Amino acid sequence: VLIVLHTLLHSTTISGNIYDAENMSPLNNVIIMVQSSDGSVVFQRVFSRNYSLDLPAGSYVLRAYIFKDGNITDYAYYEVEAKGGP
Repeated sequence: VLIVLHTLLHSTTISGNIYDAENMSPLNNVIIMVQSSDGSVVFQRVFSRNYSLDLPAGSYVLRAYIFKDGNITDYAYYEVEAKGGP
C-alpha cells in the first residue's frame, strides 16, 4: 500500500514525502494527479521521493499512482483543502 504524506501550509503549497507502506522506503516515479471539486484535472506530474505543488485556494482530491510494467500496482487517495494567504 502506498502512503503519501501531505502537509497543508498557510499558503497554497501542498508538499510531502512518498513512501512504500510495507517497508517505508522512498518511492520513485509516482504519478500525482490533483482534481478540483468539479472533477477536472488541474495538475498531473511524475514525482520521486517527495512532491511540492502550488494550488489556488479550494478543495481538491490528490491521487497517487505507482505504475509497473504498464499497470497500476498501487494507489492512494486524499482530500485536501488549499487556503490562500498567510
